[in-house]
Amino acid sequence: MYIIYPQVLAAFLSMEIVDVSGPDRVGHFLLPKSPEPHFSHACFTKIMRCLGIVNIAAAFLFTLASSGSIEKRSGFSIQQVSKCRPTPRSPMEEYAVAILRADHANHAKPKGVLDIVNDLLDIIMYERSVNRTVSATPEPYDNEYLSPVNVAGKIMNLALDTGSADLWVFSSQQPLVERASHDFYTPLPGKLPMNGSSWEVNYGDGSFASGNVYIDRVSINDVVSPSQSIQAAQKVGETFIVDSNLDGVLGLAFPSVNNVRPEKQLGFFDNVKDTLPEPLFAVSLKKNKPGTFDFGFIDDDKYNDNITYTPVYDSGFWSISTTGYAIGNSTSNTSTPIKAFLDTGTTLMLLPEPIINDYYSQIPGSAKISGLANAFFNGWMFPCNATIPPFSLIIENNYRATIPPEHIILRPLYGDGDTPMCFGSMQAAIHEVVFGDILFKSQYVVFDTVGPRVGFARQAQSQQKLEEHVVG
Repeated sequence: MYIIYPQVLAAFLSMEIVDVSGPDRVGHFLLPKSPEPHFSHACFTKIMRCLGIVNIAAAFLFTLASSGSIEKRSGFSIQQVSKCRPTPRSPMEEYAVAILRADHANHAKPKGVLDIVNDLLDIIMYERSVNRTVSATPEPYDNEYLSPVNVAGKIMNLALDTGSADLWVFSSQQPLVERASHDFYTPLPGKLPMNGSSWEVNYGDGSFASGNVYIDRVSINDVVSPSQSIQAAQKVGETFIVDSNLDGVLGLAFPSVNNVRPEKQLGFFDNVKDTLPEPLFAVSLKKNKPGTFDFGFIDDDKYNDNITYTPVYDSGFWSISTTGYAIGNSTSNTSTPIKAFLDTGTTLMLLPEPIINDYYSQIPGSAKISGLANAFFNGWMFPCNATIPPFSLIIENNYRATIPPEHIILRPLYGDGDTPMCFGSMQAAIHEVVFGDILFKSQYVVFDTVGPRVGFARQAQSQQKLEEHVVG
């Protein structure tokens, strides 16, 4: 008979199985859930040897780890943090970035790189030429909303992005000048990158990042992906460098669009979803304040009535097709389907041009911006004190995902005296149609990998009046 002292048993039970399989490690190891100052791995091993059962324990743990059994964890929520954007984008820059990001994500090539750069320069120079007063006080729309993620023991602020499938972060491999104002990932001494693996992401607006890949531990709250592929940046574009709040991106699209080569990698959610109560996540964003991402469960307190689901038709992105749209509070719908992908990384809604023209034709004083050398990025504006109607997407012919009027104003553009003009947060797509953040600010949106499918319900805390609304 073996006598196991309580302290030894407690230490054993405090261990957890951590899968550290990778290009430089194989197998499963026992690591303490929380380091104990008086009880080391070496001490534990010696005690087990003395008891003569270390081999039995190892065999038991190997069997448990290899059996395919998965310990289910509770779901969790991650609250965004609000950060003042160091270099706020102008409304037309937001529009340009949205178009370029959307078209690049789906490999559309409407223009050459030089043309795109020239268009962006046109936008910036045009806005600087407009006589207007800019407040020195940061406005709510100058904020960006990020999510804290534990990457190898360091908390980093990442953008949770349903429009991409890469988990990339700033790293110690970058020049100091690039990472000086960021938190960054530092591989442990002796840890080697995945042999032959590399990655590069280009977001279409000129921003990019590239580097190599490590296997390390990533966690959100107490949910851990112990063998997560981390795309460690070696080079990043100026857009990311100057945004000192952003330390990287955690993609939530499907693995088929991951950019690691030669072998695509699973994202954080795909690695942990089978340990959660349900293989889904839900998004509830807010206007001018932080929102939440719920993983593994649906929070019934965050929405009203029932959730209406519609299937995903794209194997890489969260793409859906609506059954129509409606403008204002009319009970009649327009039965024009809209195919789009849902992207928390895009600020605006990009819709087919006929629908955008239909919408803004109903706002007195609205007009397309003119004055750019190239009309590629001309967008719609309207008097900020105009009466503007809500806009609804029709889901499965029976649910209206309504965007209230106050969400359709992106921000003031310019103006003289009492007639300021506002830029709309719904604009015309050039190629790819995108449902961006504006939709998530009034809806509780469920991304379910079973199907897969996407569900919509009105946010419980968004009791917006859906009738026409005067903003100003």
